[in-house]
Amino acid sequence: MGDHGVLVILYKSFSHRNPYGDGIVRADVPFRRAESKYSVEQVGVTVEFYGGELNGVSYSDPATVKKYARRAQLGEIFELDRATLKSDGVFRSSPRGWFTFGHASFALLFFFGHIWAP
Repeated sequence: MGDHGVLVILYKSFSHRNPYGDGIVRADVPFRRAESKYSVEQVGVTVEFYGGELNGVSYSDPATVKKYARRAQLGEIFELDRATLKSDGVFRSSPRGWFTFGHASFALLFFFGHIWAP
């Protein structure tokens, strides 16, 4: 299956004055297009992948950049191999796993409760 780690980098494709002065590139998806100053289209943001299936791939199309930026913010940038693993992406556990998790959680609650109690 290979490397599953993916690093996504969003960066500008041309020089642009950074009003914040801290070196961090900022772009937004504007609520009102008329008030937009730093939209993805105006700033010229590019997305580039390091690792995983898309290693070395770069996109500068605004729609694609927005898609991956939204996925990265929501933590859903990874796509599961559902055919090979025969899974739907939901974490499930056996009754033994939930038993262990529940007892460990309550043990920690009681332990820290006794430490913090006067």
